[in-house]
Amino acid sequence: MSEQKPPPNPRGQDKQETAPPKPNIAAQTPVPGRGLTGQADSTSVAHAIYQETVKQLEATHDPHLQRDVLRHLDEMLRGADQSTAQITSAVALTPDERRALEQKLRAKFGRDLSFAYHTDPALLGGIVAKVGDKIIDGSLASRLNAMQETLLGTR
Repeated sequence: MSEQKPPPNPRGQDKQETAPPKPNIAAQTPVPGRGLTGQADSTSVAHAIYQETVKQLEATHDPHLQRDVLRHLDEMLRGADQSTAQITSAVALTPDERRALEQKLRAKFGRDLSFAYHTDPALLGGIVAKVGDKIIDGSLASRLNAMQETLLGTR
């Protein structure tokens, strides 16, 4: 048997050419959401989100839309979950009380809400409803505290 030789290099050279190694630019360039080390970095994530948001807003060329979007983003950041009403009552509410409360809160906030119910006997009576950063405190405990402050303040 005879050994096969590789075909001659078209440039007439017998040895293979290799390209010089490329610099590892990825290792030197921060990736959105990751620092130079490649580790997750909250500051980098926040910066990347901010830059992309500003870029998208500027592309709209609509100052009213930009203002509205920024207002909604601010509400979302400050108010946590705007779609869930956290309801705390001194005692468990009946199904009819829950339905009536849900209807009133949906009308007040002008949108569909989901509801999470909790009990806290320290309220003494009434309810506290939280939707995002809005709090409606109809508890007996808060009314008694307000009365106490009024009485002590008038002495």
